Amino acid sequence: MQRRQALSVLGAGAVAFGAYRYFGNAGMAARGVSWPPGLSAAFTDADLFYTVSKNKLFDPRADGRRWSLEVNGLVGRSLSLTLDDLRAMPAVESAVTLGCISNGIPARAIGNARWTGVRLLDVLERAGGVDRSAVDLVWICADSYTDSIPVAKALDDSTLLVWGMNGEPLPQAHGAPVRAIVPGIYGMKHAKWIEAIELIAGDHQGYWQRQGWSDTAPFMTLSRFDMPRAGESLRAGAATTLGGIAFAGDRGITRVEVGVGTPDQAPGGLLWMDADLQPPIARAAWRLWTCPFTPVPGPLRLSVRATDGDGVVQPEARRGNFPSGAQGWHTVDVAVS
Repeated sequence: MQRRQALSVLGAGAVAFGAYRYFGNAGMAARGVSWPPGLSAAFTDADLFYTVSKNKLFDPRADGRRWSLEVNGLVGRSLSLTLDDLRAMPAVESAVTLGCISNGIPARAIGNARWTGVRLLDVLERAGGVDRSAVDLVWICADSYTDSIPVAKALDDSTLLVWGMNGEPLPQAHGAPVRAIVPGIYGMKHAKWIEAIELIAGDHQGYWQRQGWSDTAPFMTLSRFDMPRAGESLRAGAATTLGGIAFAGDRGITRVEVGVGTPDQAPGGLLWMDADLQPPIARAAWRLWTCPFTPVPGPLRLSVRATDGDGVVQPEARRGNFPSGAQGWHTVDVAVS
């Protein structure tokens, strides 16, 4: 008998999350796709996608008909582009997951979407290219927010300036008219409400960096149970399905494992089983996973860990989110009777 058949996984039920808005599987069901109840949808609806803002009362509201993007600094020539100018350039669509560096364990402020826009590289080439002395590209936003990315990241063809989200116009809350999408790093670097970009010869410390958060901000590998929920009761001997998401920035996910034990058991004594990975959406998008499971009676602790595309296994030891993002396994305790 296979190890997973001798063990168990979750019961159905929608997952309720805390302060951040989170999405379920309604969008997939509406398109006639069979999906385990409680498992995250492949793409997050815009109105359910998490938002974070430094603004206490009001976020910017720009008129796309009057909006323009100023490109200046260490480029061949300064440039001003309207939204129509950007839309006239070759458009690309890319599936990219965004997550907040302030996430705990499990990650709540995270979502996946299809983004439509243009390559930042194409915009910079239209400005005559980037001078060799440039070090950082600085985002300058309508709410006075700033952040930066290294020139090498700016010239990566996966870095985008976008005006569309999931096939619809980019919502105001998510940065309309135009925001940045920069795969592989935390959400604070994906600036919203962009009005200008400037190439500079030094390092720029943005809004969050001046408060001590990471400047490079590479995404730490995470994995999460959508199901079961902590404290849920499962029925002994009843086949169920565990499931959730795993994400490692732009490194991809190659393996997810579920560990089974009791609440008082040391991590080294867990019995591990491989989860089934859903087909990859894109390298910089989360990976959905499921795992069939049949629980035995008693208190149960479930753990999950992921392996990224570089072969690095997610560490067990927990680390807080400040300053570089949280690390550690997500665990849930359930009762089986």
